[in-house]
Amino acid sequence: MPALCTAWRGRALRGDMAVGQFAARHGIWRGGRPRQVAGAVQIPLGDFREVVNGGGDCYLCSPLPPPADGLEVVAPPRSERPLFVYLPGIDGTGLAAFKQFPELMRHFNLITYVVPPGSRDSFVAMVDNLDAFFDQVVQHVPPTTPVYVMGESFGGILAVELAARNPGLVDRVILVNPATSYLKSLWPQIGPILLQTPQEAYGMLPLLLAPVLGNPINLLSGAMDGATGDLMQQAMQLVQAATGLLQQLPILAEILPRDTLDHKLKLLAEGCEVVEGRYPMVEQRVFALVGDQDFLLPSADEAKNLKRRLPRCHTRIERGRSHALLQEGGVDLVQILKEEGFYTAERQLSAPLGKRRNRASWGTAFPIELPTDLELERTGELTKLSRTLTSPVFISTACDGSRELGLGNVPIPRELGHDRPVVFVGNHQSLALDMGIFVEEVLKERATMLRGLAHPALFQQRGGDSGNNQNGTSQSNNRVADAMPWVINSLRNNPSDANNGNSLRTFLEEFGATPVGGKSFARLLANNEAVLLYPGGVSEAYRKKNQEYQLFWPTERSEFVRMCAKYNAIIVPFAGVGVDDSLEMILDSSELKELPFIGQWIDSASRSTPQARQGVSEDFVSPLAVPKLPPNRLYFLFGRPIETSADMVQDREKTDAIYADCKHAVEAQIEFLLAKRATDPYSDFRERLLYETSLLGGEARKAPTFEL
Repeated sequence: MPALCTAWRGRALRGDMAVGQFAARHGIWRGGRPRQVAGAVQIPLGDFREVVNGGGDCYLCSPLPPPADGLEVVAPPRSERPLFVYLPGIDGTGLAAFKQFPELMRHFNLITYVVPPGSRDSFVAMVDNLDAFFDQVVQHVPPTTPVYVMGESFGGILAVELAARNPGLVDRVILVNPATSYLKSLWPQIGPILLQTPQEAYGMLPLLLAPVLGNPINLLSGAMDGATGDLMQQAMQLVQAATGLLQQLPILAEILPRDTLDHKLKLLAEGCEVVEGRYPMVEQRVFALVGDQDFLLPSADEAKNLKRRLPRCHTRIERGRSHALLQEGGVDLVQILKEEGFYTAERQLSAPLGKRRNRASWGTAFPIELPTDLELERTGELTKLSRTLTSPVFISTACDGSRELGLGNVPIPRELGHDRPVVFVGNHQSLALDMGIFVEEVLKERATMLRGLAHPALFQQRGGDSGNNQNGTSQSNNRVADAMPWVINSLRNNPSDANNGNSLRTFLEEFGATPVGGKSFARLLANNEAVLLYPGGVSEAYRKKNQEYQLFWPTERSEFVRMCAKYNAIIVPFAGVGVDDSLEMILDSSELKELPFIGQWIDSASRSTPQARQGVSEDFVSPLAVPKLPPNRLYFLFGRPIETSADMVQDREKTDAIYADCKHAVEAQIEFLLAKRATDPYSDFRERLLYETSLLGGEARKAPTFEL
């Protein structure tokens, strides 16, 4: 078989800037002190004993493609491809994934983590070593270059912890039959029994466990991929493939001797305990790939558990596949990633980022990655029903005051050369139920992520977590999430997830929101982002009875205009209607707090909520409301852009006037939409639905609206 990799037997100095260059050029990372590079060692694909031969230090190495034209490849070339760090199972070699390596190397800059049999590192020590690699090496990877981490089996536990520690350095996580379900399996009970097996029988364990590790037929099919020739030649190749598989199994006994297996089983238990409370901190995109015939671990059930516990997890269950599914015939990992929209050669960011990455980017004002087309399509499934029922209409206004359907007149930073930020200022509709459709439309039609400034209470720790979050907010304040059940149940990604108590936070972060505040606002403006601002905040989203479409903007609060002027921003006033009068308000916040028994508790929860703005009283209690049927059509109008400039910063009178103009513009746009929707020939739900579901030329169509 051709060569698998060139493993450099060297060490890199921690804390030395040359570490990143060394690892990038020579393909190995080891913590510790430097020593002389001894040279390259070519490893046959079917023989992993050389990879782990000698020493007990864990290290990372770069696999190499087969030498071309008879020329020996002595070092992996520098690559602009996405970085892909593979974390193996308990064997520590990558034996279960080597079949995927050739195709992975065509699409990625592949780095594999190797754990020799002699290693006795703890789980935390392993993650610390990987953490150092990411901190000193990966942070030099350009922000537009995707960084993938794939963990298989035990490596899946490592991947979860590594991603939780490095939200700004790890972009995407792939979990293949992850051992995060180890404690739920039979192995904590079976493992000690295996360790008592007599020495002469221990070497036969891999053969006895072979049907559990993988489906023999599928494994043979995988070994036969690419077989050619006549029937006799293919029969000979089948025999050779079967012999090769049988020869590989005893290697497991060599790389997992009794004392090593004992240590690895302890690592599994330790790792599961460490990551138990870490799942909500994994903000990256996660793709879990599992086999429904994994008899080693309950992987199919674990996929459902991960989808529930991880904020941004997408799963795929491969039918008829085993624990070693990456070795089985017909499994092409790269193709699967493409089919699921999880492969991207370059990250599209909401705004240009500097040359270096930052560890903590999620939930902050740093530029974030835009979703791929397939990811956006999948996200659209969440709003598909709402769009069908409400058939939203979007109207934009040009600088000369003319209006047209669509978002063609809406200024965006990308078309301004990312030299100026754009701030969208408008009214909050009840419970922010229109926000998903609004933000999604701008993202789909204008390839622009609106970075919302959201109430800090929505970024508090999710229900079910333990300890404090990064901002020091205690779990007791999760009562805030419990005090707003209607909006959470309306917007949550997984309605059946009883443990994901603050799914609204996940929704907001998915679409680039950050906690409202002067520093966050200033950073977004400095990065020339598109910013979404609701000056009315909670007072509008949690409005009381008979307050439909009223603005509750703070008086004499033109600070946001002064901030816009400082960064030469363009302000776009917008308005939306259709939600406020689609809800029947049963009890508003004041009435809820007057209820016997629970009213005092609701009031206490509201008082403990952090305030978004100093000096502004906010009643953070969701009203109890039910939808009216049928729902109204939604209308959105983007007004004429308003210019600001740096010379206005010190002119309080000017900024106050612009603030008043913005508010007046939004009020006028609300009045315009309310008046014009009465002339919409398809404002009636039944007529609109009949029109839009009647296919014309085999295609669905959008119902027209009022004349502009």
